[in-house]
Amino acid sequence: GCAALKIYLLENEELDVIRVSLLLQDLGLPEPVVFRSVAELSELDLTEVPPEALFIFDFELDDGTGADAAKWLRSSSATAAQAGIVVLTGSFDGAVATELTRSDVDELCYKSTVDAEGLRLAIQRADRARLGRMSRLLYRTRLRSVATMLAHDLRSPLSGVLYGTEVLAEEANLSESAARVVALMHSNVQEALAMINERLRSIAVEPSRDLAMRLDQVVMSDLATTLREIYGLQLEARKGTIDELISEPFVGSRDAILEILVNLVGNAVKHAVARNLLITLWADRTPDGVSIYVRDNGTNSDPDRINRFLDGTDTPSGHGLLYIMELTRAMGGTLRCSGDGSSYLEYCLHIPTHPEARP
Repeated sequence: GCAALKIYLLENEELDVIRVSLLLQDLGLPEPVVFRSVAELSELDLTEVPPEALFIFDFELDDGTGADAAKWLRSSSATAAQAGIVVLTGSFDGAVATELTRSDVDELCYKSTVDAEGLRLAIQRADRARLGRMSRLLYRTRLRSVATMLAHDLRSPLSGVLYGTEVLAEEANLSESAARVVALMHSNVQEALAMINERLRSIAVEPSRDLAMRLDQVVMSDLATTLREIYGLQLEARKGTIDELISEPFVGSRDAILEILVNLVGNAVKHAVARNLLITLWADRTPDGVSIYVRDNGTNSDPDRINRFLDGTDTPSGHGLLYIMELTRAMGGTLRCSGDGSSYLEYCLHIPTHPEARP
C-alpha cells in the first residue's frame, strides 16, 4: 500500500531534505512535496491532499516544531486530518515525548540512525494508524447520522399522532370507551417519544469504538441485488426496476458505499416521476479511484439546487443528504449531481480505491 502514498515533508535543513528524499527513493516512493517552515505548510490547501497521504515533520524548526504542525493538521476538518504523521528528531527527552503525544503523532524516527528499512516500517505503521482513524471517523459519522435520521423518521410522525390525539380528546361527542382509547394512545405516544429522545441522547454521548477498516471487493451487481431486496415493495408499486451495467470490481468500503446508494436509490423511488421507473447503476475506474453512478429516468428534482447542498453552499432541509455527504467525506470522496430536471437525474460518487484490502 505504500506505493500509493503522497508524501509531504516539512524540513528546514537542505541536507536533511536530500537525505530523506534519497531514503524515499530507495523505497521506490516519489519525491516528497517539501515545505521549509510551519508557516509555509499552513498555506497548504488540505482539501487537495489525497486520503492516502503521509506527512514527515522535522521536530526542530525555525518557527515552531513538528508537534505544532501535527496539531494544526489534526485540528483540520479535512480528510487530511486523518493522515499518517512521522516525526524526525535529533534528540528525545520528556518534553519532546509530551509534545508528540499531545499532537497525535504516529511514529518517531531518529535522524542519526534512520535508514531505508527503518523509514519503511515507520511509514507502514503510520499508514495502519491512518486506516484506524478513518475507521473510527466512519463509525462516528454513521452513528451520528443514524441518530439524526432516527429523529427525522420517527419523531415527526409520532408528534403528528400526539397532536391528533390531543385534538380528538377535545371532541365533546366521544363515547367513554373512545375517550379511554384516545387517552391510552396519547400516553403511549408520549412514552414512545420519551424513549426515542433518551436513546438519541445516549447515542450522542456514546464513545466511539475501534472498528477494523472494512475494505472489501465491491461488485456493483451484488449491490444492485441488495438494493432490489431493500426496495422490492416500492419498486413493485412503481413498476420500477434497478439495472446495473457491467462494471469492473474494485476494493473499497463496501458498507459505506451501500449506505450512500441506499439513500440515493431511495430518493429516486420516492421522487422520480417516470411512469415505469428505471434506476441504473454502474462504476467506471479512473486513474485515482472509481466513479460510481446512480441514474434514474425522470425526476422533479433540481440538480443545481442539489449540488448547492452537496458543496455546502446551501443547507438541506432533509437529513438524507447530510448523512451521505458525511459518509462521502469520511471516505475522502466527492458527490455531484447532474441532469435536466425532467428526463433524468444522475449522481456521481467518486472515491479513492485501495490497492489491496489491508488488515
